[in-house]
Amino acid sequence: MRGRFRITDPACLEVLRALSDVFGEDDIGFAVAGGMGVQALIAAAGLDHLLRATGDIDLVVSADDVRIVRALNQLAADRPELTVVQNPAAKNARVGALNVDWINEPSRARGIEQAWAHSVENARVVRVRKLDIPVQEPEVLLAAKLTGQKVRPQDQLDLAAVVSCRVPVDLNRLRELVAARPGRFELFEEIRMRVAEE
Repeated sequence: MRGRFRITDPACLEVLRALSDVFGEDDIGFAVAGGMGVQALIAAAGLDHLLRATGDIDLVVSADDVRIVRALNQLAADRPELTVVQNPAAKNARVGALNVDWINEPSRARGIEQAWAHSVENARVVRVRKLDIPVQEPEVLLAAKLTGQKVRPQDQLDLAAVVSCRVPVDLNRLRELVAARPGRFELFEEIRMRVAEE
Protein backbone atom coordinates (compact mmCIF):
# COMPACT_ATOMS: atom_id res chain seq x y z
CA MET A 1 0.00 0.00 0.00
CA ARG A 2 1.22 3.47 -0.85
CA GLY A 3 2.23 5.71 2.00
CA ARG A 4 0.81 9.20 2.24
CA PHE A 5 2.98 11.82 3.86
CA ARG A 6 3.36 15.50 4.43
CA ILE A 7 6.72 16.97 3.48
CA THR A 8 7.56 17.52 7.15
CA ASP A 9 7.10 13.84 8.03
CA PRO A 10 10.44 12.15 8.81
CA ALA A 11 9.91 9.45 6.14
CA CYS A 12 9.40 12.07 3.44
CA LEU A 13 12.34 14.21 4.55
CA GLU A 14 14.53 11.11 4.61
CA VAL A 15 13.69 10.31 0.98
CA LEU A 16 14.20 13.94 -0.11
CA ARG A 17 17.55 14.09 1.72
CA ALA A 18 18.69 10.80 0.14
CA LEU A 19 17.69 11.98 -3.35
CA SER A 20 19.41 15.32 -2.83
CA ASP A 21 22.59 13.59 -1.65
CA VAL A 22 22.78 11.05 -4.47
CA PHE A 23 21.89 13.53 -7.22
CA GLY A 24 24.41 15.99 -5.77
CA GLU A 25 27.17 13.36 -5.83
CA ASP A 26 26.50 12.74 -9.54
CA ASP A 27 26.03 16.45 -10.34
CA ILE A 28 22.42 15.90 -11.41
CA GLY A 29 20.27 18.99 -11.09
CA PHE A 30 16.66 18.66 -10.03
CA ALA A 31 13.67 20.63 -8.81
CA VAL A 32 10.74 19.37 -6.78
CA ALA A 33 7.48 19.94 -8.66
CA GLY A 34 3.79 19.14 -8.24
CA GLY A 35 2.09 18.79 -4.89
CA MET A 36 5.35 18.17 -3.04
CA GLY A 37 6.80 21.37 -4.51
CA VAL A 38 3.77 23.22 -3.19
CA GLN A 39 4.27 21.56 0.20
CA ALA A 40 7.90 22.72 0.26
CA LEU A 41 6.80 26.33 -0.22
CA ILE A 42 4.12 25.96 2.47
CA ALA A 43 6.47 24.38 5.01
CA ALA A 44 9.22 26.92 4.30
CA ALA A 45 6.69 29.68 5.03
CA GLY A 46 5.83 28.05 8.38
CA LEU A 47 2.24 27.27 7.36
CA ASP A 48 2.30 23.59 8.36
CA HIS A 49 -1.44 23.62 9.06
CA LEU A 50 -2.00 23.94 5.28
CA LEU A 51 0.06 20.85 4.39
CA ARG A 52 -1.76 17.89 2.84
CA ALA A 53 -0.64 14.30 2.56
CA THR A 54 0.57 12.94 -0.76
CA GLY A 55 2.08 9.66 -1.86
CA ASP A 56 4.56 10.87 -4.42
CA ILE A 57 7.39 13.23 -5.16
CA ASP A 58 7.48 14.75 -8.64
CA LEU A 59 10.96 15.79 -9.76
CA VAL A 60 12.10 17.69 -12.82
CA VAL A 61 15.56 16.26 -13.47
CA SER A 62 18.30 17.50 -15.80
CA ALA A 63 19.69 14.09 -16.71
CA ASP A 64 18.84 11.23 -19.00
CA ASP A 65 17.23 8.04 -17.73
CA VAL A 66 20.56 6.18 -17.64
CA ARG A 67 22.09 8.69 -15.21
CA ILE A 68 18.94 8.77 -13.08
CA VAL A 69 18.80 4.98 -12.86
CA ARG A 70 22.50 4.87 -12.00
CA ALA A 71 21.97 7.45 -9.24
CA LEU A 72 19.01 5.48 -7.86
CA ASN A 73 21.12 2.31 -7.90
CA GLN A 74 23.74 4.19 -5.89
CA LEU A 75 21.06 5.37 -3.47
CA ALA A 76 19.98 1.75 -2.96
CA ALA A 77 23.59 0.77 -2.22
CA ASP A 78 24.24 3.74 0.09
CA ARG A 79 20.93 3.59 1.96
CA PRO A 80 19.78 -0.06 2.18
CA GLU A 81 17.11 0.91 4.72
CA LEU A 82 15.36 2.76 1.87
CA THR A 83 14.11 0.07 -0.47
CA VAL A 84 14.43 1.27 -4.07
CA VAL A 85 12.28 -0.34 -6.77
CA GLN A 86 12.66 1.28 -10.18
CA ASN A 87 10.46 1.36 -13.26
CA PRO A 88 12.52 3.37 -15.77
CA ALA A 89 10.03 2.77 -18.60
CA ALA A 90 7.41 4.64 -16.55
CA LYS A 91 10.01 7.12 -15.25
CA ASN A 92 9.35 6.35 -11.62
CA ALA A 93 10.71 4.52 -8.64
CA ARG A 94 9.54 3.56 -5.21
CA VAL A 95 12.03 4.97 -2.71
CA GLY A 96 11.25 3.99 0.84
CA ALA A 97 7.59 4.72 1.44
CA LEU A 98 7.16 7.17 -1.44
CA ASN A 99 6.79 7.01 -5.19
CA VAL A 100 9.23 9.25 -7.03
CA ASP A 101 8.23 10.32 -10.54
CA TRP A 102 10.84 12.03 -12.69
CA ILE A 103 10.28 14.32 -15.61
CA ASN A 104 13.34 14.76 -17.80
CA GLU A 105 11.55 15.46 -21.08
CA PRO A 106 9.67 18.76 -21.33
CA SER A 107 7.23 17.14 -23.77
CA ARG A 108 5.56 15.53 -20.74
CA ALA A 109 4.59 18.99 -19.49
CA ARG A 110 1.20 19.46 -21.22
CA GLY A 111 1.59 22.79 -23.00
CA ILE A 112 4.08 24.49 -20.70
CA GLU A 113 7.13 22.75 -22.15
CA GLN A 114 9.35 25.83 -22.38
CA ALA A 115 8.79 26.77 -18.74
CA TRP A 116 9.43 23.19 -17.62
CA ALA A 117 12.60 23.04 -19.70
CA HIS A 118 14.14 25.67 -17.42
CA SER A 119 12.74 24.36 -14.13
CA VAL A 120 16.06 23.13 -12.78
CA GLU A 121 18.13 26.19 -13.62
CA ASN A 122 15.40 28.54 -12.32
CA ALA A 123 14.58 26.52 -9.20
CA ARG A 124 14.22 28.35 -5.90
CA VAL A 125 15.85 26.76 -2.90
CA VAL A 126 13.68 26.68 0.22
CA ARG A 127 14.59 25.32 3.64
CA VAL A 128 12.36 22.70 5.25
CA ARG A 129 13.44 21.24 8.59
CA LYS A 130 17.14 21.96 7.96
CA LEU A 131 17.00 20.55 4.43
CA ASP A 132 17.55 22.78 1.40
CA ILE A 133 15.10 21.78 -1.33
CA PRO A 134 15.19 23.14 -4.89
CA VAL A 135 11.62 23.86 -5.92
CA GLN A 136 10.17 24.66 -9.30
CA GLU A 137 9.31 28.33 -9.78
CA PRO A 138 5.91 29.26 -8.30
CA GLU A 139 4.55 30.37 -11.68
CA VAL A 140 5.33 26.98 -13.21
CA LEU A 141 3.99 25.08 -10.18
CA LEU A 142 0.76 27.04 -10.43
CA ALA A 143 0.55 26.69 -14.22
CA ALA A 144 0.94 22.92 -13.94
CA LYS A 145 -2.01 22.84 -11.53
CA LEU A 146 -4.07 25.04 -13.85
CA THR A 147 -3.35 23.37 -17.20
CA GLY A 148 -4.44 19.80 -16.51
CA GLN A 149 -7.57 18.33 -18.09
CA LYS A 150 -9.44 19.65 -15.07
CA VAL A 151 -8.47 21.51 -11.93
CA ARG A 152 -9.04 18.91 -9.22
CA PRO A 153 -10.08 19.82 -5.66
CA GLN A 154 -6.56 19.08 -4.36
CA ASP A 155 -5.17 21.36 -7.09
CA GLN A 156 -7.42 24.16 -5.87
CA LEU A 157 -6.18 23.57 -2.32
CA ASP A 158 -2.59 23.75 -3.57
CA LEU A 159 -3.30 26.96 -5.49
CA ALA A 160 -4.83 28.57 -2.40
CA ALA A 161 -1.92 27.38 -0.25
CA VAL A 162 0.68 28.96 -2.55
CA VAL A 163 -1.26 32.23 -2.40
CA SER A 164 -1.37 31.95 1.41
CA CYS A 165 2.43 31.59 1.48
CA ARG A 166 2.72 35.06 -0.02
CA VAL A 167 5.41 33.78 -2.37
CA PRO A 168 6.01 36.39 -5.07
CA VAL A 169 4.26 35.32 -8.27
CA ASP A 170 4.64 37.06 -11.62
CA LEU A 171 0.97 37.19 -12.60
CA ASN A 172 1.70 38.26 -16.18
CA ARG A 173 3.95 35.24 -16.67
CA LEU A 174 1.35 32.95 -15.10
CA ARG A 175 -1.32 34.38 -17.41
CA GLU A 176 0.94 33.64 -20.42
CA LEU A 177 1.65 30.09 -19.23
CA VAL A 178 -2.03 29.19 -18.91
CA ALA A 179 -3.29 31.19 -21.92
CA ALA A 180 -4.08 28.02 -23.89
CA ARG A 181 -6.59 26.97 -21.20
CA PRO A 182 -9.44 29.54 -21.28
CA GLY A 183 -10.80 30.51 -17.89
CA ARG A 184 -7.93 29.03 -15.89
CA PHE A 185 -6.20 32.32 -15.04
CA GLU A 186 -9.58 33.71 -14.00
CA LEU A 187 -10.05 30.68 -11.73
CA PHE A 188 -6.69 31.43 -10.13
CA GLU A 189 -7.72 35.06 -9.64
CA GLU A 190 -10.95 33.90 -7.94
CA ILE A 191 -8.94 31.68 -5.59
CA ARG A 192 -6.50 34.54 -4.92
CA MET A 193 -9.34 36.91 -4.03
CA ARG A 194 -10.98 34.30 -1.79
CA VAL A 195 -7.72 33.80 0.13
CA ALA A 196 -7.29 37.58 0.47
CA GLU A 197 -10.76 37.84 2.05
CA GLU A 198 -10.09 35.12 4.64
